[in-house]
Amino acid sequence: MTPKVRAVVAYVASRLISGAESSFVFDFSGPGHRSMGGTVNEKCINVYDFSENCQLTGNYSAGSFQLFHHGERIHISLEIQTQSFRGSDLGVGKQFRGRVSGPKISLYDQADNRDYAYWCESPRYSRLPGQECEDTENGLDSQAQESGPENPVGG
Repeated sequence: MTPKVRAVVAYVASRLISGAESSFVFDFSGPGHRSMGGTVNEKCINVYDFSENCQLTGNYSAGSFQLFHHGERIHISLEIQTQSFRGSDLGVGKQFRGRVSGPKISLYDQADNRDYAYWCESPRYSRLPGQECEDTENGLDSQAQESGPENPVGG
């Protein structure tokens, strides 16, 4: 997985396992602080990575989350197991696994055979406006399909 995909997967796994709200994740292997937010629950994921200006969406189906990273345009499967998680980056066909212990997240990525560490921080806000889950089709939600630069009002 790319660093931005790894970070958002770690963030989502942490929120699903801990049940805690969070507004960012600290990436010890990369740029550090990554601001993120959105909806994460047992049915759907709709998270925006403000640091990378991209979205991760998906739904729970057949025992795992089927996710789509809109920035990298790849599909990801994610399965939660008590305090751990595992899944596949379907773009490169490699698996990953990890563990959540309080705010600490460890993630092993088979793509480069490395371990990564993250810290999921407590929230500055609980929900971002407009970050509700919508039904997805082929991993894309209607809000993401219609998004684009807004035209200023007035002259």
